[in-house]
Amino acid sequence: MEKYFDINESGFSIRCKLYYNKDLHDLPHIVVATYGFGGNKDNKAIEKFAERLTTKYHGYGVVCFDWPCHGKDARNKLILDECCTYLDLVTRYVRETMHAEDVYNYSSSFGAYITLRYLAEHGDNPFKRIAFRCPAIKMYDSIAAGVTQEDWDKLRKGKEILRGFDRKIKLTEDFFDDLRAHDISSCDFMDYAESILMIHGTKDEMAPIEVTRKFSDDNVIELIEVENADHPFSNQPAWTSPSRRSSNSSLPDTGLRMASVSPAGTGHSPVRYRYGISGCLFLRSLTSLKFYEIWAYGRL
Repeated sequence: MEKYFDINESGFSIRCKLYYNKDLHDLPHIVVATYGFGGNKDNKAIEKFAERLTTKYHGYGVVCFDWPCHGKDARNKLILDECCTYLDLVTRYVRETMHAEDVYNYSSSFGAYITLRYLAEHGDNPFKRIAFRCPAIKMYDSIAAGVTQEDWDKLRKGKEILRGFDRKIKLTEDFFDDLRAHDISSCDFMDYAESILMIHGTKDEMAPIEVTRKFSDDNVIELIEVENADHPFSNQPAWTSPSRRSSNSSLPDTGLRMASVSPAGTGHSPVRYRYGISGCLFLRSLTSLKFYEIWAYGRL
């Protein structure tokens, strides 16, 4: 089931969408799910994620929202600080108004960049566990790569350029300067490493996996690599095995439903995916056992 609602606070009106199974007043565990640049709260990958999670586990809900200038949001100029404000307001609403005992974060691409920036700037982690898929750690490089010389000339003259899909987003030179000035790859996330898991395709051309590998190694974060998957995981063929890179040997084992990955060096062969991944990663943290369960599935 799903419900649309708005969060009206601090002069902002944030359009949100809640996924739940039966009782929207009995959701002690809520995942705040975010998506990539140009998307919206009706993201199909998050819909699959929410359907799988809420039907399999009692008391779990998923909240997605429109970033500034995305979807049905009323703002017309994308300001990155406001993206962080939206994430903060939604997270606080989930905990304080919806009374969630545990708040999780599942973010992709641009959403992962904003979440990491939020963590770096706020100095604490409100999420019990975090899963990042194809994180755009070098967000400036990812978005600047698609800007033509003609568009750079417009920006330098103080003009706006348009980017996006269903809704075109106005970008200014200030936006790019802000991205350049906030390079999260230079930040230290060691304090949050044990609560973070990353999954990334080896054929990602928008957010190269080499950046995520270095970031994961530098911050002792566990990374699962999916062979031949591109940025949206649209080309992941069936029967391809992922591989685990763990920078921390103390991290718990990771199990995959419809797939299973054995830790490197154990002598066990990984069980291959029955279906190709379509960009849908399912995360649940079992506190008592202190390990992740991940469900990844895709198109037949």
